[in-house]
Amino acid sequence: MLKDLTGEGYPYAMETYGEKRTCELNKYNKSCQKQGYNKLLKTAYITWRKADPEELYNDAYQQYLDIPEDQRVNKQHTWYSNKADKLLRQCAKKHFFKCANALQLGYYSVKNRTEKQEHEYKYYKDIAKEILIKVENKNLYVSSYIDCFSKAKESAYEVCLTYDEYKKMLDNLAINGDLDGYNDLSYLLYYNYDKYGLTRFIGFTKYLLYPDVEIPNELKTSYDKAIKLNNGLGWDFKMISANIKPWEKLYNDKNINGFFNKVNQLTSEE
Repeated sequence: MLKDLTGEGYPYAMETYGEKRTCELNKYNKSCQKQGYNKLLKTAYITWRKADPEELYNDAYQQYLDIPEDQRVNKQHTWYSNKADKLLRQCAKKHFFKCANALQLGYYSVKNRTEKQEHEYKYYKDIAKEILIKVENKNLYVSSYIDCFSKAKESAYEVCLTYDEYKKMLDNLAINGDLDGYNDLSYLLYYNYDKYGLTRFIGFTKYLLYPDVEIPNELKTSYDKAIKLNNGLGWDFKMISANIKPWEKLYNDKNINGFFNKVNQLTSEE
């Protein structure tokens, strides 16, 4: 199956199938020799993401990422280079969170901002906030904004929302079926400890599997609302690819492969 999917240009399969086997296929042999496996894999990712409406992709941001890091800032190290600045503004205009966030962070780091810079700072921060609340982008990595929920940490540079705004964002995550995002944000909003120091938080993923699990009323109300808002769309869970070579090595280990054979036999007899 991995070989077939690799042949079709599915990047996660190509990564898991491995460099040696991928480059041995006739389809990729010349490309590997000419540009190398890493370049081939990157091209496959970009091609696939452009074609898949479920994937978050912005061409301007990809071009920005392709700029070497030491060339993304000007010679004075006071702002982005002209090319990087143009690309970030271009994709921020299309409401791409990473670009709006990069620009607001850039202005935040400027000391003694001019009136114009202050306006730009607030402008791009407002765009980033709007994208978060409406969940206009997929895979927003809500968990990375944990500082917004911690009084002990400085979070002025982060794009932080009010409690009511986070609740709206939570609803929109449910409507979009973003399971990762909903899990992360509900954890940040509702996680707490009881007087015995035991956690009272049950993740939404577990609640979907075991709806009869006992949880606090406020959490149950939120979860039930999420299911209603989702309205049968389903919950998208982002899979993480992993190389299978270590598992193959383990499986083929002569010292323990007898154990796996026994397990396979028992499984087939069920």
